[in-house]
Amino acid sequence: MTSSTIKALQELYDEGAVSSAKFPDNVLLNILKENQIVKLIPIGKTRNKVQLVDKDYLSQYLKVEFSFAITQVYSKIVEESSLPSLLKEVLLSKPIEIKTKSYQEIIQNIEKKLPLIIKRMTSRQMSSILFWGLSKVLDNKKEIVSALGGNSPEVMLNVCSMSSDFCEVLFIENYDTYVDYINKKGLEKYIIIYSAGFSTSSLRIREKKGCSLHYSNQNKLDEKNSMRFESWLYKESNEDISISFFGDFDFSGISIFNSLRNLFPEIVMYRDGYDFMLREVHNANSHLPEMASKENQKILK
Repeated sequence: MTSSTIKALQELYDEGAVSSAKFPDNVLLNILKENQIVKLIPIGKTRNKVQLVDKDYLSQYLKVEFSFAITQVYSKIVEESSLPSLLKEVLLSKPIEIKTKSYQEIIQNIEKKLPLIIKRMTSRQMSSILFWGLSKVLDNKKEIVSALGGNSPEVMLNVCSMSSDFCEVLFIENYDTYVDYINKKGLEKYIIIYSAGFSTSSLRIREKKGCSLHYSNQNKLDEKNSMRFESWLYKESNEDISISFFGDFDFSGISIFNSLRNLFPEIVMYRDGYDFMLREVHNANSHLPEMASKENQKILK
């Protein structure tokens, strides 16, 4: 975000309302409006007043945008590197973090050591070569290991609709949440999609040849609406379908949402899910990063 945008948001937070002329970024203003954080009140033929509706949610939104800024720095480093495009794609989705190294040092070392990697190596052999003898950096990172070997990781989406028809699409990062949601009542308007973090960030998600769809046994979409959904997903139709994302409130979840915004510019955060998550945080029903083996993630104050 630009300094002028940050200043406008701070004034909005402090005063409760500002002129829309102070927002140079109309895209951001539309996102705030779509998420019902603000509303626009006409004050002239060409001007609007931006009225703050939800101060707490704006506070949380700004914290997320701060994390986006961090991911953008990492993304710029990866994109400007000389790494193969497939490996770039995976690294953009699955950032590698080492406490004692900067993102610049990590990516530069991968560039330098990549010629030493051969397909038959184990993940720990690869890790030791790429990351200063640290053998466990690539543990549980099969997409990165696959890309290092030159293989294209499979893009697979699990799809479930609560009714024969649908009007919105909801991407979910966490598998347990996906299972919970496809068994919930009251979500009949949604197609619910689950995928591993990398897949939902892959450009191939919107290409027939690069994406595999697996419909749940509980899926109730009829043939007509299945074709309608796939035409929309693969950009064969111009239908305007609302789309939202619900993921973990951490670096990985924010990175996935940021990547999905490149594929689906109209995507918004799933407010019902995040409102519930924030209530759980306020009620102390949450954990610190180190309790989930995520010591590299930062708590946003």
